[in-house]
Amino acid sequence: EEEKPAGVAVVGPAGENLSRIAGIRMSDYERFAGRGGGGAVMGSKKLKGILVWGTRDLYKEVKDRAKFIAESTKLAQRLMSGPTAKALHIYGTNLLTAVINSIGAYPVRNFETAYAEAAADKLTGEYIKKAYVVETHACMMCPIACTQHVAVRSGPYRFVGKAKYEYENTWALGANVGLFDPEADLRLQKLANELGFDTISLGNTLAAAVELAKKGKLKLDVDWGDSGALIDLVLKTAYRSDVGDDLAEGDYRLAAKYGDPSAFRGSRGQGVPAYDPRGLKGFALSYFTANRGGDHLEAYSPTWEVLGVPEKVDPLCEAPECVEKQARIVIYAQHLMALTDSVTYCKFATLDREGIFEKDLAYLFNLAYDWDVTPEDVLTIGERIFNVERLFHVKEGKWVKDELNQHFRNPIPTGPAKGHTAAKMFDEGIKIYYKLRGWADGKPTYETLKRLGLEEFQYLL
Repeated sequence: EEEKPAGVAVVGPAGENLSRIAGIRMSDYERFAGRGGGGAVMGSKKLKGILVWGTRDLYKEVKDRAKFIAESTKLAQRLMSGPTAKALHIYGTNLLTAVINSIGAYPVRNFETAYAEAAADKLTGEYIKKAYVVETHACMMCPIACTQHVAVRSGPYRFVGKAKYEYENTWALGANVGLFDPEADLRLQKLANELGFDTISLGNTLAAAVELAKKGKLKLDVDWGDSGALIDLVLKTAYRSDVGDDLAEGDYRLAAKYGDPSAFRGSRGQGVPAYDPRGLKGFALSYFTANRGGDHLEAYSPTWEVLGVPEKVDPLCEAPECVEKQARIVIYAQHLMALTDSVTYCKFATLDREGIFEKDLAYLFNLAYDWDVTPEDVLTIGERIFNVERLFHVKEGKWVKDELNQHFRNPIPTGPAKGHTAAKMFDEGIKIYYKLRGWADGKPTYETLKRLGLEEFQYLL
């Protein structure tokens, strides 16, 4: 029988055992649909995996195949001329560790502080590239090729074969749990991937567990940076063994069960990732308005706060003009990111001015299908998507209100952003955000739904 190229989506033991922090492993080597517990959904249906292959010509509907391919190639070449795309190819996503730590927004020990000082040096992309990277890999047809495969060949944390590692994984299972041994960190990443976890939520859950243990709320023999105990907890969590049964419920429920909800650092039941919103204030708005909660990918503020795309904003500025600018750019980014998800292209293509934005998408749509859409038209598609997502919360009657996690009202105690909180940016910015969006109390208004052609959902209000 003819062999067909196929794609797969599978769950590991974490999903099989219905961990709320289980992801879905995709075709590319150790790529995951990570957040939100999708692995548990598949596990609840006793669905181990899905195998698919295509039979249709991808370009069948394209009006001028040759021209479309030629123009797409030009865009890919332009994308690869950008400085961030080039750096991603060399160091992968973990190029961020040194950058985010240097500005004082790198969370340490469950966001106790946001600066790891020199302790983070051996977790940086530069160090790991030199010491452990054995291969660079690309997702299908991607010109950037940012994936870095690592190997640890000797010592107590050695493992067979290779493992994919990323910035978020390195932080979640490293600095976030007080661990700064790169080999122990990489071993934890490989284990987490093999067991099928959302690594961000796993790291947040482990960090919450350590904090609860140190406060005497949870009877557990574990401390920050205790790699042996952390490896044991990861295994117990995947198989719901002993205390792992509680950890498998995730950081939000773990903190609540043991009487200290403040140990949860997140929004809408999902922990936030590797950027402290007190030191990157765009996240003070984007994290806590994100529809799936605690999400950096609905509006990635380092794009403008560090890279200056589409414009530079000081990450620590709280002047009225900065607050207004942050609210405006967060909304733009939320629409663009919803659009990239819908079109299904990588958000890393939006990190450089040479990247792919609404103008390019409108051009490609018009070229492919003989449409006549404008950049504003395609951004409005993103706005419609974002509003419909929020209406899901309205329908469910849960997590409609946008609220800042109380921990981030406390000042950062050390580092370049010492003394900063997320309170002013959120409290003042959310008012501007709602006004610009046409929302009230976390919900779209009747007028906004009508403007977006979403009148059919007005009954939910």
